[in-house]
Amino acid sequence: MTAVGIVAATAIIAAGWFYATTQVDEAGASGTFLSAVPKVTVTANPADGAIDVRPDATVSITAKFGRIISAQLLDDADQSSAGVLAPDGSAWSSAGSALASASHYRVNVKLDTPRGMKTRVSSFTTLTPTATVSARVSPGDNATVGVGQPIIMKFSDRVTNKAAVEKHVIVTPSTPVIGSWHWFSDTEAHYRPQQYWPANITVNVAANLAGVDFGSGVWGDRNITTHYAIGDAHVTTVDAASHEMTVTVNGAVARVIPASTGRNDLPTMGGTLITLDKAASVIMDSSTNGVPVDSPDGYRETVLWNVRITNSGIFVHAAPWSVSDQGRTNVSHGCVNVSEEAAQWFYNFSQLGDIVTVVNTPRPPSPSDAGSRDWNMTWAEWVGGSATPALPAS
Repeated sequence: MTAVGIVAATAIIAAGWFYATTQVDEAGASGTFLSAVPKVTVTANPADGAIDVRPDATVSITAKFGRIISAQLLDDADQSSAGVLAPDGSAWSSAGSALASASHYRVNVKLDTPRGMKTRVSSFTTLTPTATVSARVSPGDNATVGVGQPIIMKFSDRVTNKAAVEKHVIVTPSTPVIGSWHWFSDTEAHYRPQQYWPANITVNVAANLAGVDFGSGVWGDRNITTHYAIGDAHVTTVDAASHEMTVTVNGAVARVIPASTGRNDLPTMGGTLITLDKAASVIMDSSTNGVPVDSPDGYRETVLWNVRITNSGIFVHAAPWSVSDQGRTNVSHGCVNVSEEAAQWFYNFSQLGDIVTVVNTPRPPSPSDAGSRDWNMTWAEWVGGSATPALPAS
């Protein structure tokens, strides 16, 4: 080679792929000249042949002295995963989708180099987890719920890496709120806003849990999405002292109903409760609460128009036997007694997650009851049950 050619080759090595391509074109790509052009270097992560790769690993390819034209991450069924290619073709990486566990993957790469088009293939195998965990999320798709309804996640096994789970569940209300998760156990977490949900909005939940490390060798097994609506703000106040039930819709009083709550020795649970479910007809049996049916306080009755507000058996329901006491005195075994007509109206009115606040009763809310545990703690206490700080949901 001439001195000029040697200088040019040195410049090619120093300047990289783009300058090399220009020089090869101008020099006619003689065999002698190509020997001075650096060969393309491709680095794969995970490395070719790697085993026990974590399902949450990011797959990446980098190229030196060559430009990546395309890359495909394929499983054994030739299903591809999304990826992102750098504008200059120097790198490609998977787009964050989790890998399947106990699976084989390959990455096919096409490159443009000074020596022409090249291909590279690398492969790896993901780990086999000790166990996988399934999750259930409620409310379900297309449900309409009240302003007090939390998002509930229940898991099939213990979760020790709670922060990872929280970070992979995206809550998107159509009106942004400040909200937080609270773990009631290693298998159950609830999400609610600082105040009640705004009325008449929608909420989307994307639980991207497939391939998430739940801790202790346990991994999430699938992604879950749900999209539901918050309905009108139904907020009811049951006053055990005035013997009235005041029902509001979006802040306006809809109805004031005479009521009879729990008598002195069997008071109704107080605090901010939520409706858990409802049934047109229920057989109420005192023996389920430890009171024999044949005892003076025993009962077994078919009761109509029941709206459950605690798991311990407190309902708003029809009580035609106590109509003369409703609005005057408290005679029930703990439930909220109203007339049959009023109970049917309230039954048809109620939706899952409506707020029912019981005041002027000596019985405190229970921190373990599903009807009372979500709204009877301070916001600081609620956030204290999260593995991550409270952030705006948007």
